[in-house]
Formats: sequence, structure tokens, C-alpha cells
Amino acid sequence: MKGKPIGVTALASTFLAAGMAGLAAVWAAWPRSAGTSPLAAISASVWSVTNLATAALIWRRATGAPQAFLAAMALLLAPAYFLFPGSRAPVMLAATVVFALAYLGYRYLESVAVPVG
Repeated sequence: MKGKPIGVTALASTFLAAGMAGLAAVWAAWPRSAGTSPLAAISASVWSVTNLATAALIWRRATGAPQAFLAAMALLLAPAYFLFPGSRAPVMLAATVVFALAYLGYRYLESVAVPVG
């Protein structure tokens, strides 16, 4: 019986670890008083659910895994705008790197996807 490709295992475990870190961030950012904004907890939960769903789809080698991978990679760019508020050069550099990695990952996941039926 042929096993899973090493790239599938590596990507799925990476997104699983990111999703679990997102769950820890949700717990840490959960509002504990009336004056605390729930925006950080909501953002962390979106991050966590997206990464966990991406990990599950990649592990199953589903045909929807490339699209979930793109969504998870796009979520990496959202914090970049807040990390560098004055200059857009680091954000453009980060966007270029993320887009290049997303393209390569998308192509790889399309090639290893197992169609249903």
C-alpha cells in the first residue's frame, strides 16, 4: 500500500500546528471583562478554523485543499498591514513571498489531489 507523499504530511502537520496555536491565541485573547474588545478573539478563531480545515483537507488529499490553502495563505497578509503602518515596502515584500509560496503550494496540492468517484 502506497503511503502519503511527504509534502502532504509536511503541509498538513504545519497547518495543524498553526491551527492549534490559533486555538491557544483564542483562549488568550478571549474577553474577560466588559471593556475588552472581542476582535482579537474573533480574528484568532478565524485563523484557527481556517488552518484546521486546511490541514484536514490536505491530509485527505481532497480536491478542495488547494482553495483552502490559498485562503489560509491570504490570512497571513492581514496582520502585515498592522505590523508596518508607516511603510508599505515590507508589506509588498511579504505579499510577494506569500503569493509565490501560495502559487507553488496550490500547484502541488492540485497535483496530489485524489478526485472523488
